[in-house]
This record gives sequence, C-alpha cells and structure tokens, in this order.
Amino acid sequence: MFVRTRLKEVRNSCRTCLRDWNLVKSILISARVSPRGQGWDTDVNMLSQSPPIHILPFWQLSNSFPFLPFSRTSASSDGNRRRASHVHVETPTAKENAACALLRLSQVEESKAAIGRSDVIPLLVSLLESGGFHAKKDASTALYSLCMVKENKIRAVKAGIMKVLVELMADFESNMVDKSAYMVSMLVAVLEARAALVEEGGVPVLVEIVEVGTQRQKEIVVVILLQVCEDSVAYRTMVAREGAIPPLVSLSQSGTNRAKQKAEKLIELLRPRSGYGAVRTSEVVA
Repeated sequence: MFVRTRLKEVRNSCRTCLRDWNLVKSILISARVSPRGQGWDTDVNMLSQSPPIHILPFWQLSNSFPFLPFSRTSASSDGNRRRASHVHVETPTAKENAACALLRLSQVEESKAAIGRSDVIPLLVSLLESGGFHAKKDASTALYSLCMVKENKIRAVKAGIMKVLVELMADFESNMVDKSAYMVSMLVAVLEARAALVEEGGVPVLVEIVEVGTQRQKEIVVVILLQVCEDSVAYRTMVAREGAIPPLVSLSQSGTNRAKQKAEKLIELLRPRSGYGAVRTSEVVA
C-alpha cells in the first residue's frame, strides 16, 4: 500500500512538473525504486509516456522523494554529471532545493570526479555566497564532499570559493564560521588554495579567529595557518606581522591538547631563525 501511494505521488509530481516546466528550474533524474525488496525495479522514466526522462522539481526531489537514490554505479557517474549540469536556479526557494539536490549527488563516491567536470562547482560556490542559510549549509557540505577529489579543489578555487569562505569566516553572525573554516582546512592542501586564501585577505581573518573565536574555531584555524606557513617564509612573515604569536601562545597554554600541539608548532615556525631577537614564549607572555 505504501509503495503504491509513493508511486502515485511520483506520477502526480511528474505531471505537475511537466505543466510548470516554463516556471520551474529543475534537475534531471533517473532513479530506481525497489519496493519491499522485491526483485523488480520501477523506473521513474516509465511513469509517463511524455519525455524520455522525467524532470522532477527540486522541492519534490528533496521533500517528496527521499527514498529515491541517485544511481551509485560507476557506469552511471556520467549520468549523474549530466543531471547535475542541468541545475539552474533563480529564486531563494529554488536555490535551497538545488543545494539539497546537489548535496545528494555529491555523496555518490564514484561520481565526484564526473560531477566536478560539469558546471556544478561554480553553481555551489554561488549558492554558498548568495543562498539562504540552509542553502549555504547544503552547498558547503556538498562542496566539502566533492572537494575530496584534488581536481575539484582546484575547480572550486578557480570558481572563487576562497573569497566566499573568507567573507563567511569574517562574519561571526553568519553561523558559518566553523563550516567555512573546515572547508578552508581541506582546500589549503593545494597550492592554488593557499595563494588564493592569502590574496583574498584571509590571514587577518584567521588571526582574528585565533584571538576571539571559540575553542573549536581556534583549533581549526591553527591547522589552516600551519598548512599555509609550513612551506612559505613570506606567509610566515605575513602571519607574524598580523600579531598571531600572542594569541597562539595563549592557545598553547589553554587550548585542547591538539590545539596546544599545533599552536606550539606554529609558534616555532613564526619565530625568527637567528638567535638574536628570537621570540620566546615566556617573553611574549610577559
């Protein structure tokens, strides 16, 4: 009974979507439902005889069809990429539903690289920048998942993600500081992201978080600063000049064990290499 009801909802949704095609920006989806573990599949494509692939609106995808998985076979990764490439959004509601749909797409491990080759990453960066709170959250989670693939990290940087993340980290009222910092901590594994972070004014923002952020935020940011500073004397100088050492010393004494270790390591990197004028922890505290 449940399966018949759900299939009826799918049919009605398809008809609604077809009527509203000119008004609704939609995503292409081809998903299969196996009711109650039986050995037969009902393809959503066969629910109507109109177009070869039915076009389901985002709100139906995110609300009415939580039981419909995207295909998880490697052979279908290109199909998932094509679906993702059809996402175009304008209204705030559509943006939130788009982010939700793309979040689901991004969870398919075999499809991450293929999805990255579509136009999805720039779209997600745009949603992260201008979407509502829920759209931002879903977009950041989808980007985090997609950017586990190195090539997607570079695509995200080219799409301008570092500027958006720096702005979100600087806005303590956004409730996005933690998520944005986590994103940055993963992205700075690539050189392009480190350069973009510095170019977009990320260093002062990171130092401010070490000064006034929560313990969790401070710990994430120290990891970011370590990655930025390890291979660049110029970046170390920049971080030190922003006044990072005093709050780092404080963190090395009062943070979590992990934060203390990272802070101490970063302080060592930021100290002048010559014996003369070297900054010691005791001197900074005094």
